[in-house]
Amino acid sequence: MKFCGVILAGGQSRRMGTNKALLPLNGKQAIGHILDEVSTVVESSVIISNEIESYSFLQIPVYQDIHPGKGPLAGLESVMENVESEWYVIIACDMPLISRKIIGELIDEADLCDAVVPKVEGRKHPLMGVYHRSVLSIVKECIKNNELRMESLLQKISVKYKTSFQVEDSVVQKHFFNMNHPEEYENAKRMITKN
Repeated sequence: MKFCGVILAGGQSRRMGTNKALLPLNGKQAIGHILDEVSTVVESSVIISNEIESYSFLQIPVYQDIHPGKGPLAGLESVMENVESEWYVIIACDMPLISRKIIGELIDEADLCDAVVPKVEGRKHPLMGVYHRSVLSIVKECIKNNELRMESLLQKISVKYKTSFQVEDSVVQKHFFNMNHPEEYENAKRMITKN
């Protein structure tokens, strides 16, 4: 099976006030930390963003949304239209403390389903999920019908929800940490130096 890592960096970063993917963390931009982790467990990695030049320093392909302003579903559509792979590991750019071990466990579950999505403490994390390319037609249908929440997609496909991981609790907490506000950025700086 072939897996492509997909970093979604198309958000407006309104709450942060600046592009959160490019914020420095321990000497490297947040998106660089994400790329380092995911690239160890997938065959290829790409970025979905409408700011192509902002990510040229990473030297990996950057694709724009086919339908700008339509959220993460549009990002999923774009990568499936542009990159030939069997599975796509979707990662939001506001998760800079991800663990390759957790991604590897999600990949290991990718069989006999359309998607593998973590569900931690009752909360689904569809922007840290693994999706089979067969869902593309349903993604397109959701976008056409303006059903833009990831939950709209999940309700229409076969999903395996992964609720536990074979790593320490601290690794799980860091992995699912979202960095959307300035105070969360400060927390991320403290957390990453404890690695």
